[in-house]
Amino acid sequence: MADVTAPSGQAPTMAPPVCTDDQILPRI
Repeated sequence: MADVTAPSGQAPTMAPPVCTDDQILPRI
């Protein structure tokens, strides 16, 4: 969601959190 709001500056900041979410999904 945040990536779409400000992909120009939030892209690099959202990169780490996205990785964590990807690992949490398969973990369940």
